[in-house]
Amino acid sequence: MTNKLKLAAIILVAVSSQSFAASMADVATLSQQNKTQKALVVLQKLEASKKVATDIAQMTRGRLYFQADQLDKAYASYDLVSKSSDYWFESIEEKAHVMGRKGEFAKALALLQTTFAESFQSVIGPEPYFVAALTDLKICDYSAIFKVTKQFKERFRTRTTWVGFAIFTFRNNRTKSQNFRAVAIGAGN
Repeated sequence: MTNKLKLAAIILVAVSSQSFAASMADVATLSQQNKTQKALVVLQKLEASKKVATDIAQMTRGRLYFQADQLDKAYASYDLVSKSSDYWFESIEEKAHVMGRKGEFAKALALLQTTFAESFQSVIGPEPYFVAALTDLKICDYSAIFKVTKQFKERFRTRTTWVGFAIFTFRNNRTKSQNFRAVAIGAGN
């Protein structure tokens, strides 16, 4: 391939990436302006032009429908995410959100059990813990709230310690070493 052809290919990729990014930014802007129907139209055009991956489109569509309170359509969109996709795990979490919002708490908890499976411990974030605790609160299962909160604290102890450390540093305008000593002895809590 000649240098001119290589340069043309690079420019083509850069331009199409920029137009994709601009179009996805349009979707996000319309969503923030609560113009979900217009955002769905832009997303549909992106899909038709093959500029967006199917799973990203399904996740985005599900979020737009969720925002518009079209919960059945949101669930259906999340359900179309391929199990081999990097977004599949996230789609499970978001389906649990849908079920919780619909008041179908048993289904929400069933979906969350998937996210809490041992094989997913390396990829689980804090959000499923929050959804589980909120769902347990809605069904008045207080012992389950304490259980999931304890699991969260154990799983994210290091992260929450460092967040607390950062907040303490900011509040007290101390050096990192001063704050590390304060957190280590318990003065930062």
